[in-house]
Amino acid sequence: MKNIERIPSFIPGLDSMIENGFEEKSIILVAGSSGTGKTIFATQWAYHGIINKRNCLYLSFEELREPFFLHAGRFGWDLEKFEKKKKFKFIRYPPIEVEKFITDAPYIKDIIDEYNIQQVVLDSVTSLLLLQETEYKQRETFFKVTEILRDWDCTTLLTSEAQTTSEPTTIQPRFNVEYLVDAYLALYMIRKRDIRERAMEIIKMRGTKHMNKIAPFKITNKGIEIYPNNPVFGGV
Repeated sequence: MKNIERIPSFIPGLDSMIENGFEEKSIILVAGSSGTGKTIFATQWAYHGIINKRNCLYLSFEELREPFFLHAGRFGWDLEKFEKKKKFKFIRYPPIEVEKFITDAPYIKDIIDEYNIQQVVLDSVTSLLLLQETEYKQRETFFKVTEILRDWDCTTLLTSEAQTTSEPTTIQPRFNVEYLVDAYLALYMIRKRDIRERAMEIIKMRGTKHMNKIAPFKITNKGIEIYPNNPVFGGV
């Protein structure tokens, strides 16, 4: 059988859980509640992709440009420098401009070609679909978006708010979109008495033998680090 081309996740501890990386040109969904680290995950993947010669386009439906660069800089990720060198591109669309984003797809494809983009981040699916009035319209819009993303021929990471419950195994993205993506990673904030710990679970990853456990992770001054061999609340 033909080997699947893979790229590093650039998240310490994750690649050992997923056969050494994400499938090239796949669509990866990272979902979690507020504060779990979705945008940090996406920005870390973008930055380390660039320093490994994988230029990145970051499409934001939430964060404004200045706060985004400011927060990235706190981890030492100088993305403004890379934007000046045409290795990174940040584009923001207000949530009300979903249709404009779809019609702008050919223009964005020109940017992808000009910047030699190999990685795309879309942050977030929640904001992209929030103003769609019906579940049918949400699915139709997201289907159009995934068609666009696949036409761009890049590896793509999407973030989404999640519907949370008391049990981490029941987490769901805010909208039912996971069936259209190739991989789905869930980020949790698990509570034990008066302490919360962040943890990650791989729900789905096509064509990949992946670890079936909830692994704790921490947000350090260098970004996210996952500890796949440790139990949740077991220390690091």
